[in-house]
Amino acid sequence: MAKSRIDKLPICCADPSEFEAGDILIFDINAHQAKPKNATIFGQSLLNNSGGHKETVHAAFVVEIDGKKKIAHLRANGFVLNDLDIVKTTTHIYRPTIYQKEIAEKLSQLIQNNHDEFERNLKWRTVISLFAFVRRLVNAIGVKDENLEAKPIENVDALPSPKRFISSSSICSKFLSESYITSCHALSKEDKEKHDYQRDLMNIEENTIPKTLQAYLYRCSNYQYLVMPHKNFRGVMVAKLKELIEKEMIRLQKSHEPKVIAKVKKLQESLEKFDAGIGEEKHENPDHHDFEEAKRLLTMVIPALKINTGNNVKTPTSYKNVLRYAESQGLYESYFRDHFVFNSAGNDLTEQAKLLYDYNDEQAHLYSEFRKLGYSDQEARFECRPNFCDWYKLSPYRNIAASITVLPFLFWSLPYGLNRVKKAQAHNVVHENAISLTR
Repeated sequence: MAKSRIDKLPICCADPSEFEAGDILIFDINAHQAKPKNATIFGQSLLNNSGGHKETVHAAFVVEIDGKKKIAHLRANGFVLNDLDIVKTTTHIYRPTIYQKEIAEKLSQLIQNNHDEFERNLKWRTVISLFAFVRRLVNAIGVKDENLEAKPIENVDALPSPKRFISSSSICSKFLSESYITSCHALSKEDKEKHDYQRDLMNIEENTIPKTLQAYLYRCSNYQYLVMPHKNFRGVMVAKLKELIEKEMIRLQKSHEPKVIAKVKKLQESLEKFDAGIGEEKHENPDHHDFEEAKRLLTMVIPALKINTGNNVKTPTSYKNVLRYAESQGLYESYFRDHFVFNSAGNDLTEQAKLLYDYNDEQAHLYSEFRKLGYSDQEARFECRPNFCDWYKLSPYRNIAASITVLPFLFWSLPYGLNRVKKAQAHNVVHENAISLTR
């Protein structure tokens, strides 16, 4: 039975007209492009960043100039400002749930004030992409501020201006993060309390690549998560999924093996159950309704698709064929492996943490604060209840390799992991004492 955990299941963005200023757009590879030939996808496949996908190849953001929404981004030929209708491929949208109007205004001002200079000076550089990849390979997503308590910026006047901060040699995701950070700086400079807006909205190092930027945005509870399917499949995802499932059932029916026949029966029962059921939420927009129904259908059929009739030697072909399409439209199997619960109405996950993880008030508040900083569900749970086994699972491939070779485990993994547990236990005590004093 699927367990419940606190993570985001995307809602639908029907088309580019639903974009809002301040939205961050992460694009998947175009459907016609061969994946193995794309260097970005190959490189990102080497990174284990939950919440980010190797198929994401470009990043941009939405601004409003003279009353019209535009897409600002750095492409291979330099900085461009495009109309919304250029977006045709599957797109992941991350929308701030706090300070949305404020950051949108500053981003729009940034582009309007520096448009001509960006066009002249901004260049896409391969060397920056390689440098950012190596940094992320070593330092994961690169969370910048790990302090639980938000602190005022001591000297806001020292924060760099856009001309000093935004690099002339860059890549799409780095330009986006730098634009967001410098817009956050502008908000901090105007704030009487000297609030650190970067901590809330772009709490990562600016040298990032699309996958790690997406991973941060997915994990950070200060963002809402939407997906816009490819233009050819908006509103017809359920029909396409059913077509693929029925095609796989026909293929499987050619076999007379009992376990194959049983799988076909299970798939048929799942489809019938889907057709007989009613989605929890109705949407006036047919594209939104189709997207939600596609999520409901996948939840029902994935267990049947995963039934292995090949002696568990390889992943079932039926599963791969159906999931290949679903993931091309932004619906990943990991979203349906567990039951996701998330407070989509805000950024406070305290109540969810109490209910799902049986946390006390202090632990639940701690969990929520870590998610605001951009920690994953697994990372935040380790911080709330630290132990060596859970630390080990945060980087399983690295730690398993260290264990096999013995010496790296004894002289690095073991002492470092124990130190991380000790550090987490210490800040838990400090946090609990701070909470107690406020009561």
